[in-house]
Amino acid sequence: MTWWTLKALPWLKKYWKWLLFPIGILIFIAGYVSRPKPKVLAPELLDHAAEREKIEKRTAGQIVEAKEERDKKLAEVEKEHAETVSKLNAEQRGKMQRLRQNPEELNKFLLQVGKDIRRG
Repeated sequence: MTWWTLKALPWLKKYWKWLLFPIGILIFIAGYVSRPKPKVLAPELLDHAAEREKIEKRTAGQIVEAKEERDKKLAEVEKEHAETVSKLNAEQRGKMQRLRQNPEELNKFLLQVGKDIRRG
């Protein structure tokens, strides 16, 4: 009988897990070390700087346009508000002139106007 059948084969049958464990660790380490590394390039090399500059110019123009449009709409809303307020003031003054003859009704009307102003 040979050394292989008498000593090595029974030992391998009994301790095969302890032999495969270090081999598995070595394979894992070899794979981790030899994995492909990501390549990092500067943005200037890929011409990203020029593209970024174009985008920034375009967005700056869009911001200016949006501000101009906002200012136009704001001016329109303020004009409409001023017209509405002057119209309401004229109506209230006209009604106040009609109610001058009746002080109780005038007082009720002025109280209601005050309440509306505080709510509004």
